[in-house]
Amino acid sequence: MLPDLFLLGGKYLDRFKTDLWTSPVTAALRSLAVANDGARLNILGAIPYHSLGCSHPHLVADAPYEEYERRMLPQELAERSAEFKLFLAFQADSLGVEPSVLSDVAETLASKVFRGTQMMDSRDWRSLLAGFASIMPKDIKQALEQ
Repeated sequence: MLPDLFLLGGKYLDRFKTDLWTSPVTAALRSLAVANDGARLNILGAIPYHSLGCSHPHLVADAPYEEYERRMLPQELAERSAEFKLFLAFQADSLGVEPSVLSDVAETLASKVFRGTQMMDSRDWRSLLAGFASIMPKDIKQALEQ
């Protein structure tokens, strides 16, 4: 999932101080990390009230989704899957859209996601994440034009 990929980038840099081969991806990752430690990405995370007892957003490394299927409380899975802000910011970035304008279209795009999501039960995280991933740059562009 998208949050996991962001966190894996940071873990990669922590674990491997040098690269075995030259890659445009790792070169870009290293150049960005020099000027930005990633702390500002916390605003794109979920509010981990149940897991961390916290009332402000954190982009944290969570257990795999499959782990949450076995838990009794649906609030834990709901907290784990609160990733819409990150999906929206990721897609908007490809358009060069300033994050401040996303507040004007976030509700419209969230409505699109939830109208198209057909969750079978409270553990159907796959359907929800497919809904998040359905937001494409063209959807953001169209919403901004309205």
